[in-house]
Amino acid sequence: MDTKLLIFDFDGTLADSHKGNFETINYTLGRVGCKKISRSLFETLAGMPLEKQFETTLPKGKKGVVEKACRIYREQYLKTCVKKTVLFPQVKETLQFLKFKGVKMAVVTTKRTALVSMLLKALDISNFFDFVVGSDMVSEAKPSPEGINLAIKKLNANREFTAIVGDSKFDMLAGKNAGIKTIAVNKAQENRDLEADITAKDFRELEKIFH
Repeated sequence: MDTKLLIFDFDGTLADSHKGNFETINYTLGRVGCKKISRSLFETLAGMPLEKQFETTLPKGKKGVVEKACRIYREQYLKTCVKKTVLFPQVKETLQFLKFKGVKMAVVTTKRTALVSMLLKALDISNFFDFVVGSDMVSEAKPSPEGINLAIKKLNANREFTAIVGDSKFDMLAGKNAGIKTIAVNKAQENRDLEADITAKDFRELEKIFH
């Protein structure tokens, strides 16, 4: 596969942040006096911006509660995110391989730029990425192609030789909306329904794709 730019999602793609995200959203719901959500409901929120997650889970009509919840969540998440976020197996080795092959790499995520940059540094993979696009840098989150388009423009890349690597339908739709190739990773069984151009069960398979 002749690709010059790879754009990665963060949560569920590069790193397993599931436990920390789940615990923090339920902590926040408790703080605003609302019922905790089940793990199965939480799974349906994956890939959504934080504001959208709380719009989905909080009772309608409570003025200002979404903004308050987002503030509480971010404050709590900052305290716990580093120790509860771990790289998926073979991620660092694969990023090293891709860098050696001369592939430019970027991250486009629904997390804020400062937060994801901190996590990339804590996970010791920040040096592999040429550009990071957080939710505060765009007006619309995935499946909008805005973040992808920004990365392509910033890195002076050609869409024909650009692909997105992600684990959710929002990643795949954003890629299709941007007119680039899509690669689904990590959730082999579920990825069959994502309609990605390529499906890889883990990062190890990415090395085979770009060998």
